[in-house]
Amino acid sequence: MEIMSHTDVVGLFAGLGLLLLSTRFLGNWAERFRLPCVFGELLAGVILGPTILGRVFPDAIRMLFPTSGPPAVVFNAITILGISAFLLLSGLEIGLTRIRQRAGLILAVSAGGFLVPFVTGILSASFLMDHAGPSASPLIFTLFFATAMSITALPVIVKILKDLKALQNQTGAVVIAAASINDLGGWLLIALILKLMPADKVAISEVAVTGLSVVAFVAIMLTLGRMIFRYVLVRRGGVPPEHGSLFVYVLGLGCLSAAFAEWLGVHAIFGAFVLGLALGDLHHVRSHVAAGIERFVTLVMAPLFFGSIGLQVDFAASFDGGLIVMVLALASAGKLLGSYAGARMGGLDAQRSWATGFAMNARGAMEIAVGTVALRAGIISGPLFVALVIMSVGTSLLAALALKVLLVNAGSPAVADMEADVRYSTSLGGSEFTVSVEAAGSVRQM
Repeated sequence: MEIMSHTDVVGLFAGLGLLLLSTRFLGNWAERFRLPCVFGELLAGVILGPTILGRVFPDAIRMLFPTSGPPAVVFNAITILGISAFLLLSGLEIGLTRIRQRAGLILAVSAGGFLVPFVTGILSASFLMDHAGPSASPLIFTLFFATAMSITALPVIVKILKDLKALQNQTGAVVIAAASINDLGGWLLIALILKLMPADKVAISEVAVTGLSVVAFVAIMLTLGRMIFRYVLVRRGGVPPEHGSLFVYVLGLGCLSAAFAEWLGVHAIFGAFVLGLALGDLHHVRSHVAAGIERFVTLVMAPLFFGSIGLQVDFAASFDGGLIVMVLALASAGKLLGSYAGARMGGLDAQRSWATGFAMNARGAMEIAVGTVALRAGIISGPLFVALVIMSVGTSLLAALALKVLLVNAGSPAVADMEADVRYSTSLGGSEFTVSVEAAGSVRQM
């Protein structure tokens, strides 16, 4: 068994400590300028990575953040744990009951907000084929780019609507439910894409088996699994939350679900997300676990993950202004128009439909997570990854500013509409794109 040397252990702990301290320091710095905390966390990785310090002190940076050998494997495992915990928390925050509220309107918004950008991504992928990664066939790259254009970021949307006091009205309920469906559909497609690589060596029968196995896994987890979890964790008196036992149970179940998803041939993070969905409606679990997981994720695991993004690619060498503008325009146009059309077809007026469109267009850390998985799998190039990261930031800020105008105007029907029976109490906190808008009109970080 290969073990880490004395130098490897020194470099690993020094690198982790430096990354944690720098992400926390720059995250706090970003908050002082009313920017999302994740800006600082991303910036920390860019400074410590090949973009800046890697050019000045290449040997030291290679020792702290190696790209091969046992320390690199351990560091990669830690970042996988970070993104898995992040998606477990995202699933916990969704809650399946809200999807049953106003099903027709919700399905219209979800379908429009997913299918239109997906088709747009398919039609435009051929123009970006030069930015495909070394492991991606044209089919795989096209499917990924279409999915990346379609995905949304539920935690961002929730935080913005919550600060505008629009989370529990009709517009907020519809947006949250539609975004939940989009998140599930997007990660399902990403899981299938990773399983099918490389596409030219996969038989049709294997495609069918993979698709059916993943769908069956999701269906069982959200029906029978959900009933078992309710019985074990809630109805039998509930697992006592003291001493953190319930917290450990949820994390343990998340690891088992992630392992099973990886065994099926899809990414482990998808299993963690599905487990979060299955537990999201169990109030006993959410009320005692969400806060603990949130602190664990936002203060430790998520900063390590977001900081590690800057270590993977040279942002200066991979910066392509034309590509960034194209990706931002394609993503925003498809999502805005599709969600707006779905809302109009579902019966919302123009103002609320535009509010729905801008909210659905927020991509946040979900897009970064998808891009990171694709970059590591060799599906996309460095310049396209950088474009996706910048697009996720831009659409989140655009959503916050647009919703302030559409939902906080005096007498706006978007705020005064009928309240829906929706309850929501948690958020991802600092390490997500938690851009919020105060009623007074300033943009701030929560």
